[in-house]
This record gives sequence, C-alpha cells and structure tokens, in this order.
Amino acid sequence: MILSEISIVEWWLIAGVICITIEFANIPNVGFLFLGLGGVSTAIILNNYPGLLKYQYIIFGFASFMWLITLWYPLKFYVYKKYDKYEYSDMVGKEVVVYSNELLVGETGQVLWSGTIMNAKLSKDTIKSVHKGDILRIVQVDGNVLICTARNGSVTN
Repeated sequence: MILSEISIVEWWLIAGVICITIEFANIPNVGFLFLGLGGVSTAIILNNYPGLLKYQYIIFGFASFMWLITLWYPLKFYVYKKYDKYEYSDMVGKEVVVYSNELLVGETGQVLWSGTIMNAKLSKDTIKSVHKGDILRIVQVDGNVLICTARNGSVTN
C-alpha cells in the first residue's frame, strides 16, 4: 500500500494507536492516552461524517479534551489512591528529632527523620511546643507533612 493511498481517517486511526502505545509503553502520565483516544474518536467521527473533514483539528481537540474530562478523576483515583493507605505505614511510630529551633502546635516546622529533613506539625493532643533536639514520635503522615507527638519522657516543658 502506498502512503498516498491512505485516507485521512486511517491517518487519524494510526496516530491515535501510536499515541496510546506510547502512553502504555514508554512515557506514562504525560497525556498521550487522551490524545490517542481523541485521534481514534476523530477517525470514527470522520468515517461516519465525511463532511466534517474541514473541522478535523477542532474535532480532535474537542474529543481529546472530552476524554480528559471523562477519564481524569477515575484514572487519578486508580493510579494514586490505591497505594495511599500503605505508602508511608513504615514511618508511623518511628522517632524523629526536632530540627527547627522551636516547633509549636498548629505551625509547620522541621524534623530530622532517617537523615532527611522533613516538614512536621505537632498533633493537637500533645504539648504546646518542643525545641531543637527533642525527640518526637510520628503518629500520622499527611501528604509530605509528618504529624508528631511527644515521646514519653523525651520532652521537658
């Protein structure tokens, strides 16, 4: 088959399949899935309504955007939420050393955990403040912020 004999519908189909293949094979989470589905959708629409050929790029953009709107939340939930329960479970219960000069309840400070300086907050049910060098215990991880409480006997206030 000569390249000039390939119809525009087939070109859109080929482009869509290539984009979907790139998404799943090489570069995940970039958006090639939405572009690929938009290309396949454009091929289907142009095959059924050939009079819309002059609007092919608008159809492609609209179809890609509609796939993005339709699949964004389900894919985000599927990809990110299934690991949230277990991702940091090994950190809870571990000890950290206060790195900031002072850490007050309700304010974000810094602690040293496993050689890494991390953001931290004191839990509301603990003492009002801790000072540099005090040892705390991690009770929860909220995004990239460690929620800590005073370790028994480690803080004198």
